[in-house]
Amino acid sequence: MKCILPTPLVRLVDDDNDFRESQKAFLTALGWQVEDWESPAAFLQDDDLQRPGCAVLDIRMPGMTGLDLQRRFVEAGSRLPVIFLTGHGDVATAVHTMKYGALDFLEKRGDPMVLAAAVERACKKSLAAAKAAAEAQSYQAAYDALTPREREVFVLAAKGLSNKEAAEVLGIGAETVKMHKANAYAKLGVQSSLEAYQWLENLPTPQPKDAMTTRRTLLTAGAVASALPSSLLAAALEDSSDALEPWQQVIVIGSGLAGLTAGASALESGARRVLILEKGPLVGGHSLYSSGSIAAVAPERAGAFSNGWRDSVEQFVADALAVGGGSGDPERLVQIARGSAAMLDWLEGLGVSFGRPFEARSGLHPRSWAMPGNSAGRSYVLAVMDCYRRLGGKTILSAKVETLERQESSWKVGVTIRSENEVRLKYFQAPAVIIASGGFTANVDRRMKIMPQLTADIHTSADPYGTAWDGAQGDGLDLAQRAGGVIAEGFGLQLLPFWGGRLIDYAGGDMYVDETGRRFVDENLPWNAISEHILKLKSRRCWVITDAQSYKGATLSLKLINGIVRKAGSIREMAEAMRIPPEVLEQTFAQYNRAADAGLDPLTGKKVFTQRIEKPPFYFGEEQIYVHTTLDGILTDTQAQVRAQTGGVIPGLFAAGEVVGGIFGFDRLGGAGITNCLVMGRIAGERAVEFQSGT
Repeated sequence: MKCILPTPLVRLVDDDNDFRESQKAFLTALGWQVEDWESPAAFLQDDDLQRPGCAVLDIRMPGMTGLDLQRRFVEAGSRLPVIFLTGHGDVATAVHTMKYGALDFLEKRGDPMVLAAAVERACKKSLAAAKAAAEAQSYQAAYDALTPREREVFVLAAKGLSNKEAAEVLGIGAETVKMHKANAYAKLGVQSSLEAYQWLENLPTPQPKDAMTTRRTLLTAGAVASALPSSLLAAALEDSSDALEPWQQVIVIGSGLAGLTAGASALESGARRVLILEKGPLVGGHSLYSSGSIAAVAPERAGAFSNGWRDSVEQFVADALAVGGGSGDPERLVQIARGSAAMLDWLEGLGVSFGRPFEARSGLHPRSWAMPGNSAGRSYVLAVMDCYRRLGGKTILSAKVETLERQESSWKVGVTIRSENEVRLKYFQAPAVIIASGGFTANVDRRMKIMPQLTADIHTSADPYGTAWDGAQGDGLDLAQRAGGVIAEGFGLQLLPFWGGRLIDYAGGDMYVDETGRRFVDENLPWNAISEHILKLKSRRCWVITDAQSYKGATLSLKLINGIVRKAGSIREMAEAMRIPPEVLEQTFAQYNRAADAGLDPLTGKKVFTQRIEKPPFYFGEEQIYVHTTLDGILTDTQAQVRAQTGGVIPGLFAAGEVVGGIFGFDRLGGAGITNCLVMGRIAGERAVEFQSGT
């Protein structure tokens, strides 16, 4: 259903007249239609929020602030994308703006091309949402044009009822049902019950309870993944638990990439009732915070970028075993390697784009891929979530699974559902359950049993500043164990020394120095090995340094705003800020760059260098240890089936993602975490459908 949309409008609201006018001139020169206001009050008197585009807001303004204006948007029901430009932001403010749906949170005096890219993403997202809303209204008009009886018959056909079954429900003859269904199908252009079900999903508002329809909430198929609004991670996609049937075909516990992929895979494999239960307030789990590296065996895709090296399944497995201390599971590693390239293709089909391959930290070879730009992990989550919702998947947030009980040919799942006003227990049933609830990195008691030094003051990589909610408590392991599953133990945890001053996610573009200004480690070693070196330092901290030439990740602006990372125009200026003798740091730079030229560092044995570090401005910040990944977890086979304590597998119980243990061994190959979630999540969804189809 085609529709004509107006030209998007970029709205600038900032009390700094000079800055506002310069940004207007810059964006206008790029071809955007731009209007500006000096205050939120003036903007609200003048603007039409229904027109597609975006709003670029300063946070701190006299009177009504940018945050106040954003709340007005939410209260008015507007989905206008918001980009905040500020020189005063902090982590709490950034989290607040994202909670209310902000698309980006950028440094006010930063690179103007970063703003240009954000505006392009925002306007694409806004146009896609406007198109989806217009199309939904067209579908509603077509649905309303049916006769009341045609609507009743059409809804029952979409539920999969035969003519005879629908006749019994409506109290009319089967031939009469057949006639009304034929009329409705002809008017709406569908030819099967599956097409009827998918057609109903396009309606803008829920139909009566018998219709089994859900709101699409602006999840348009053609939207660019990274341009979808942050609000889609929260209540905008949640289904009412009261409206959901207790009987499902597949239930997924957890909504990270493994859970979302499993849910989408189940729907793609033919399931029609798939429910994801997420105990947190947002979809995405730890995947939201991932830098986005995906290790994949894709030699054809790498092409000329491979520099003569050709990857293989065998090489992937060998590298993973090497990083994991020879203790990983070769069979499951082979499965992950074989399915990895297909998952890149799948994500591209969902709107994700990838740059050239690179060697991720602890990756050993250049086989990792990532989406360029801001927040790759979040973009993957949004893309897969969009797919899952379009296929008809349902989601309940703030829903903690308390019990998992096998009853004859199905699982009874007891869920505590929290809302603003109440906490209640509800039960669902399904022949197949997939546990994808993540690890236990935030469970201090549990992790201290493995490493006593990981006390409460050491944060997780998902909550590096100790200010956010982190639900990685290991609930899924407990559920599986009580259900008779085996837990693979003895592999430990992966520590991450890269969530503070580190800005890049590839090997060879930065250096680490201790409190004296001297290098102490090969920066390309596996994460756990580097963590061990840092823990041996007197301060248990180090400095991470890079320069203007390196490719920075999505967190640069926020880290600069909060002082986690600083800039310096010279080595001497940087040394003074670090309280290190300048001549020591200058000598360290000289030694490093000689090693980069030679391709070998005699001090640490480092062999991978992508550049010299010499071009100002220099970027530097302190690093410490964070708990990143659980390596212990549920034991599964290559088909994601949970191993039983009595031998064999547990019928209808599957697991995927970080909740599964023993795959990688004592450490994880760089970039393979997301690969594991995608490949094994897809397999879990497929096998769950195969299982429930046979029950």
